[in-house]
Amino acid sequence: MTISAGQTEGLSNSFTVTPESDTRVEGAETIRITITGAPAGYTVAQVDLVIADAELGTITLSLVDASDTSTTVSEVGEDGGAQSLQVKATVPAAVPSGRTVEVPVTVGGTGGTATEGAGEDYELGTAPTSVTISAGQTEGLSTSFTVTPNSDTAVEGAETIRVAGALTGYTVLLVDLVISDADFGSIVLSLVDASDTSTAVSVMGEDSGTQTVRVKAVAPAAVPADTTVAVTLGGGTATGLNTDYSYAWGSNFPRVTISSGSTEGFSGNFTITPTSDTAVEGDETFGIRGTATGYTVEQGLVTIADADLPTVTLSFDDGQSTPSAVTGVAEEGGAQTVRVVATVASASTVAVRVALSVAAGTATETADYAISATSATVTIAANQTTGYSAALTVTPVSDTRAEGNETIVFSSSSGYSSVSNVSLPITDDDYSIEGRMSNGLFRRRTVGQHEDDDREHRGNAPEHSITHGHLRAGRVSDNVEGCGGRRR
Repeated sequence: MTISAGQTEGLSNSFTVTPESDTRVEGAETIRITITGAPAGYTVAQVDLVIADAELGTITLSLVDASDTSTTVSEVGEDGGAQSLQVKATVPAAVPSGRTVEVPVTVGGTGGTATEGAGEDYELGTAPTSVTISAGQTEGLSTSFTVTPNSDTAVEGAETIRVAGALTGYTVLLVDLVISDADFGSIVLSLVDASDTSTAVSVMGEDSGTQTVRVKAVAPAAVPADTTVAVTLGGGTATGLNTDYSYAWGSNFPRVTISSGSTEGFSGNFTITPTSDTAVEGDETFGIRGTATGYTVEQGLVTIADADLPTVTLSFDDGQSTPSAVTGVAEEGGAQTVRVVATVASASTVAVRVALSVAAGTATETADYAISATSATVTIAANQTTGYSAALTVTPVSDTRAEGNETIVFSSSSGYSSVSNVSLPITDDDYSIEGRMSNGLFRRRTVGQHEDDDREHRGNAPEHSITHGHLRAGRVSDNVEGCGGRRR
């Protein structure tokens, strides 16, 4: 090889080097090039040509908890305080005997979005500069170091600390440590109508057929950089694909991107089809779930409304161990115990729950009755046909007013059954008598729980008035003013 006069470099003749491809894990190897016969007065430096081992060519970096190196750390909270970490370097196969792999690394280098320093995004302890993987091993650990995120009130979004490495003959895969922003809040997911994204889809009928929808992601503040949410459907009480519902992805799914400076983003269109069947299952739900680096993602829930509703019949009993039906309570009966009884014609595979509350009837609470609770719940357990509420105490108000029978109405509702209101009568034991004595005839009319009648009675007194009477244990007591005839 000749370097001509006046030149600083020269070239040899060309030659070829052909590495042998094999499947042996050998690690990187070198071909050394030296120069012999150098002129006097010159020192000749040698050079190594590295042959990268294709079976050991990728080194993967990660971060682990220094107190438990089996725990990978990919994210730290802004308010989480100091974290003690180590860099782990991993190769796909054990380093050959007699060799070591030393990987130079940098923590907090170019490419991360967080800024290091006092008063900035984080502070860094003495960072490692290398990781060594020993012979016979597939991984190595750096010395430990601390990362302390700085807590602030700025809405910055997630930021990253980059950990990178480089080693001749190897591909080194970097890792980013995410600092999640404690001031940002959660990204909330929901389902919307694809043709009108302002219309939320929170309930889908079991028999509603295929619906075209999109996933909407909403952030509490504008994101500082493009933020991608990876979305999945699942969870809830509904069973997934082709059982209670099915779905078919469209374009740009299952991802939602919130662009930098925006607060919301949408997935592409896709379809969901609830499964129509005849099973009484009750309403079921499935979740819209997601993950986004550095953010908490709050899932949305969609309800599949069951179209196969059982018919529930309501009645009352006395709540005894051997219960008897109750068709009403007597005004003079004092405190009386009743339960609401719910019945279905055939058992369901899911529990049927009926919520009851006292509604406006012809009887008025306090004036006509008192009740121990104004609401109750009846649950018919799965595979049963009857359910009972807790015992209620009903105390009618005893008075002398002839009001006729009045009712306490229990209104009912259930998300997955057909049920009507039910009434509990209060039977009135009071009645009134109205009559007149005129020309020897007494005409009487009774009003109350007894049938009205209109009778003539003989008498020989001039006109007099009978004002009223009350029935007590079968006796009639009349108040007759100025009447000289007989009184019965």
